[in-house]
Amino acid sequence: FMDVFIRDTKERRRVVQAESMRALTEHLSGLKLSAKWSDVKVELLEKFSHLLMPALQTAEASAVSMDTPYMYGADSDPEAGLSLLDFMDAFERAISDAERREAETRQKEKDSALRSQRQHRDAFRQLLDEYRAQITPASTWTQFFPLIKTDQRYIDMLGQPGSTPLELFWDHVELLEEDVYRERKLLESAMRDVGFKIQVDTTREEVKAFAADFYQVPDMYFDYIYEQLLMKARHKKEEEDERLQRQRRRVLDDFKYALYDLMPPITAGSTWDEEKERISRLPEFRDVADEAASREVFDRVVEREQERDLAKKSHRSRDSEHHKRSRSSSEVAGPPDSRTVRPRTSSDENSNGYSEALHQSGGNGMSVDGHDSELEEGEMVL
Repeated sequence: FMDVFIRDTKERRRVVQAESMRALTEHLSGLKLSAKWSDVKVELLEKFSHLLMPALQTAEASAVSMDTPYMYGADSDPEAGLSLLDFMDAFERAISDAERREAETRQKEKDSALRSQRQHRDAFRQLLDEYRAQITPASTWTQFFPLIKTDQRYIDMLGQPGSTPLELFWDHVELLEEDVYRERKLLESAMRDVGFKIQVDTTREEVKAFAADFYQVPDMYFDYIYEQLLMKARHKKEEEDERLQRQRRRVLDDFKYALYDLMPPITAGSTWDEEKERISRLPEFRDVADEAASREVFDRVVEREQERDLAKKSHRSRDSEHHKRSRSSSEVAGPPDSRTVRPRTSSDENSNGYSEALHQSGGNGMSVDGHDSELEEGEMVL
């Protein structure tokens, strides 16, 4: 009997609690994310105080602590109801639902914005397709912009994140360039199969006739493909010409060095007619295979020898002039021992003696014996 009573009591409490929580949940279903527990608590206690446990159904219920012990009554089930913790749990669930709804709303707005932006880009791509005839691999934005600046599909693209109209335009041009590249490769493959070569003077009509017979190129791409093929032919010819020029310079340099190594050597007075026979036996001369070019190299070698001879003569002339100036200076100066020497006289000895006596007297005009040696004007020392 006791087991049945306990089971029925628990079931009754569960049903009462579930119905009470359902009522709270329905009331808090529209709770905003900014709601505060302190405000919601007062509202719940005013409207749902009858759902509280009997011990909490007092006028001071709002001031009762959530961990207050239950008060048992004689005619009531002390646990048949909700506690303040149940109220708070319902509030937290309502806040979680509000956060989820807010996140879903933001995600929906984000998805809507992305969908709108994608639709605008698709519409602008459609606009580019409509102007396919005006857009070529060589087109620029400044040329294309005046055609679409008032179109609503272009205006809708302004200011939105992601790809800009300019970037979409260049993407479209790059796709055209890829198409041109693919068509050109297919046409070049057909040309290699039949041995048709593009030269710098190949005309547009010749290429068009070939394409009509072997590989049909779209008309919108043909002009650009022809220009690219012609540009490749010019570049190839320039490289070949440069290679031949380098090879020609090496052959002429080898011939020039061979002329310098000839024995007897080529001199400033050598002439082509005189040296032609032995020069023609040189392997380097046969490599040149051009007598006019060979003669031009020979003339430069002779000119170089003439310049060397002129430089040697100029150097010898400067040395001779310097030697003449040195001999002339030596003759004017004379030998170092040709200077005349005056013989020593008695007056020189007297003069020297007077100087010594003056020095011994201390330079005060007194003679060595104490007499005044100052001379009158006009007197001479004997």
